Amino acid sequence: MTLKITSKMPLGITIILLFFLLFFLQNQIFSLRGLPPKLVIKPGEFAILVALGGLRGVAADLLYLKADEFWQEEKWEETLPLYRAITILQPHYVDYWSLAGFHLAWDMVFRVKKEEDKEKYSKLGIEYLKEGLSYNPDVYKLYFDLGFTYDHKLKNYDEAIKWYKKATEFSEHPQYIDRAIAHNLRKKGDLRSAHQEWLKLKELYPNDAYHQEIVDLNLKIVEEELKKSGKKD
Repeated sequence: MTLKITSKMPLGITIILLFFLLFFLQNQIFSLRGLPPKLVIKPGEFAILVALGGLRGVAADLLYLKADEFWQEEKWEETLPLYRAITILQPHYVDYWSLAGFHLAWDMVFRVKKEEDKEKYSKLGIEYLKEGLSYNPDVYKLYFDLGFTYDHKLKNYDEAIKWYKKATEFSEHPQYIDRAIAHNLRKKGDLRSAHQEWLKLKELYPNDAYHQEIVDLNLKIVEEELKKSGKKD
């Protein structure tokens, strides 16, 4: 079942379409549980509550169940309109934007064969993540997702570094993002800057043995590469 919902669709039409999808999903859930079909939410109640925001979270959760089902079945295209509906309902739930961006930039890219289609879906994934950022600028997650996509999918290391750095501006962020900046400096061939970054990271998280082990290993690698290139002072 494919539901075409966009952010430009009138609220009334969106509500009606979401109600029918919810009805369909509810019956599926009851069927899986061995229960008889039952209309939990009446049309009038649904329209009023969704319009007021009272059921937006419930609607998004039910839509996510269906999107996850499509994902497990590798029906990538069917997940996309559902994620659009979900992010309309819950624009401040970061994980929904993250998942949708992943499906576009990764799942769809692996599925299509033409290079122009791969590029198209990669860019759509980027655009989706940036749209999510417009609603959620105060958490590190989507900044990291953008950096990761530019890094591993598009091989655009300058853009990756830019977004990774934005992610590290938040006091609560995983340590691996700090290290990703140094890795990308090395990937782009800027060995001097990579070396300086690893030296800086040596002073970061001094009591974390795992972090220090990774830093020491990469410092050794970069120093050897600098030596071979004749750029080490």
